[in-house]
Amino acid sequence: MSPLGPTGREVVRDWLNAELSRADALALTGASETAFVLAAYVETHDPLDEAREVLAGALSPSGDAAVEKRELLGETMSDAGSLR
Repeated sequence: MSPLGPTGREVVRDWLNAELSRADALALTGASETAFVLAAYVETHDPLDEAREVLAGALSPSGDAAVEKRELLGETMSDAGSLR
């Protein structure tokens, strides 16, 4: 799981292949320093199946605490017309 999209990952790969300077690659991705370094790590290391499973569960829509809270509270909220 990379913090960058497909184009950003390609830019990181170009930097890793010495086709771009680091400054140019960082500017082209528009990523933060931390996201860029993490993307470089992801591109240079084999994926860990266990980590992928944990991330997939944490990032799934059903695992979003904000969504769950909104759905639970949605039944208790009235619409704007009932505020009169």
